[in-house]
Amino acid sequence: MIISKLLKLILPKLIFDKLKLLYTNILTRIKFSKKDINTIFEIIYKENHWQSKETKSGIGSELKNTESLIKKFQNLLEKYHDFNGNYSDKSLCLWEIKKIKFSQK
Repeated sequence: MIISKLLKLILPKLIFDKLKLLYTNILTRIKFSKKDINTIFEIIYKENHWQSKETKSGIGSELKNTESLIKKFQNLLEKYHDFNGNYSDKSLCLWEIKKIKFSQK
């Protein structure tokens, strides 16, 4: 911590940020080395590795990054499903899609 503060004072911000990222990447590789995929995902979830305030799945799963996908999916539902349990000929109906609820903002 003290070294980090000293380096931050001495080094230009760009260099400091690059070194910090490199250091973080090295620590992450060490932490995840020789672990199976299930353990890695468990660590990522428990420690909120991606540091998202909305989701432990990472920033790609945040609402601002999924809104367009949700809208397109809703359009597909409206196009191929009448919400009375009847699916059009074009519908694949892999799940009971009508049970999925989307949050609206």
